[in-house]
Amino acid sequence: MKLYIIRHFDRDLDNPSFETQLLKTGITNAISKCEILKKIDINLIFSSPFLRCIQSVDFFSKTNNKIINIDYSLCEYFENNNKNKYEKQYKIPDKWKEIFNINTNNMILNNIKLNENHEDLKNRVFKFLKHIINNYKNTDANILIVTHMSIINVILYYFDYLNFGDCSKLDLEKFYKMGKLLLVYENFYK
Repeated sequence: MKLYIIRHFDRDLDNPSFETQLLKTGITNAISKCEILKKIDINLIFSSPFLRCIQSVDFFSKTNNKIINIDYSLCEYFENNNKNKYEKQYKIPDKWKEIFNINTNNMILNNIKLNENHEDLKNRVFKFLKHIINNYKNTDANILIVTHMSIINVILYYFDYLNFGDCSKLDLEKFYKMGKLLLVYENFYK
């Protein structure tokens, strides 16, 4: 198993809401990344339910006949002072199920707690990662996780902890470039 992460592509930086779409440059960059995803043989995709994440792998999903597995464990995290501004129910509209090649049936987490603290965030992401590793570590799966900067920082923190023990404080705001692809876990199976 190989586990890759990618942050969604370019979006309007002033609007991090659930239905924020990719900018034209984001769509172009997402399409450009398809050859790399095909070359590393991505065969399983997990994505945040936010539109910008789904759009980031939509072209790859359709041209390579891959399902985008939606999981709320990968949702954006908002600090307390931003929650009221963007708070609404994060429910996937039925029309998205017609437009995108998505699966919402096997989610580890199927809703999001809007009053999360950092510990809640770590717990939901760690639970997701443990599930993925336990279920796929002895396979030849090449898994892609499509999510947000704060979630990527939690994922990197998780693997630092596994590899090095106690790590530095979790920094949710550490910059991670939109569209950046990174291999975070590799387990050789027999």
